[in-house]
Amino acid sequence: MHRTPSRRELVGENRLFGIELVRIAMALAIVVWHYQHLAMVAHPAVAFVKEQQPFYGGLRWLYEYGAFRVPTFWSISGFIFYWLYRESIPARSVTGRDFLVLRISRLLPMHWLTLLAVALLQALYHQTNGSFFVYTVNDLRHFVLQIFLASDWGFQSGYSFNGPIWAVSVEVLVLALFFVLLRTLGGSMRVALTVLAIALALRLSLQVHSPVVDCAMYFFAGGVAALALARHEAMVRWRRPVVGAVLVLGAAGLWLLDQQQWLTDFALRPFLLLAYLPLLIFLIARPVAVPAVITRPVRQLSNATYTIYLLHFPWQLLLACLFSATDTPVPFYSPWFFGAFMLSTVVFSVIVNQRFEQPVQEWLRRDQGRRRRVAVTSL
Repeated sequence: MHRTPSRRELVGENRLFGIELVRIAMALAIVVWHYQHLAMVAHPAVAFVKEQQPFYGGLRWLYEYGAFRVPTFWSISGFIFYWLYRESIPARSVTGRDFLVLRISRLLPMHWLTLLAVALLQALYHQTNGSFFVYTVNDLRHFVLQIFLASDWGFQSGYSFNGPIWAVSVEVLVLALFFVLLRTLGGSMRVALTVLAIALALRLSLQVHSPVVDCAMYFFAGGVAALALARHEAMVRWRRPVVGAVLVLGAAGLWLLDQQQWLTDFALRPFLLLAYLPLLIFLIARPVAVPAVITRPVRQLSNATYTIYLLHFPWQLLLACLFSATDTPVPFYSPWFFGAFMLSTVVFSVIVNQRFEQPVQEWLRRDQGRRRRVAVTSL
């Protein structure tokens, strides 16, 4: 029977160290991108000037293009899910129940906590300002959709409650597709490439602009990276030449794109990410020797990236309520305020992850752990 490697094994050999660094950087990049929300407090109003945001010169790329960080998360998810489950799901050593329990215990506790917090804080903010903060579609129907992580399945009228959950909502559908495909067709490169090609054709030929299609595109691109890495590590003589060829071709491609000025073409960026994210993951998802004094804080931050992603907007909303209630303008352009906001978001998220999210996960998985040993994936 095939055995799924546990995430603990992957962490033990530091295979995920490079991916963890990227994931931390992307989570913080999204928080920087969403910093602009704090200029949207209705009262007292703050005039928003994009170029005057704190440290704009150094963080311009994040302030301008932070929205492109979500595909990186999708590709990383595809890599890890394929790496862990490419054999065990087809072999049925991981059942549908196992997979469902792992996903529910990972995604729902933090989502429900932040959903309730946002619902309460939006009511307080609306009472003071007569409007909602940033995400304005906050009615009962959308609350019900949010409960079931269905907020962005096509039934919505706009972003609602804790808006950033949209990326997780669409990934849930892709995860269901992933499980069905592996259970019925197996975890082969051919299947992953076929789904990737279909998603790409929908995007390019049929002009289907759907976040579900986009998520599938990046997720299965990450899966292709995992399958390519598995084949690469089975090689004996060609490991280093293949890595060298990937580096040379990747660098040459970037040079050519720069010469044609395609790197600055906004319309091409999603497809450049689609090409280069799998290459990046293929190169960095390898065992590395890193001192424990470094790996421990990196792992703590990496474990808290989902918390950072879901908690930063409720934290912004709480600040908006406090500044509105005290009739004080948000010191939006202050570098000190920006630094305090970023640091407090990270520290608060790590605390919530360790004191709430991880214990609840373990509690929800306790019966499953006794029933059988399966992979416990933290994405």
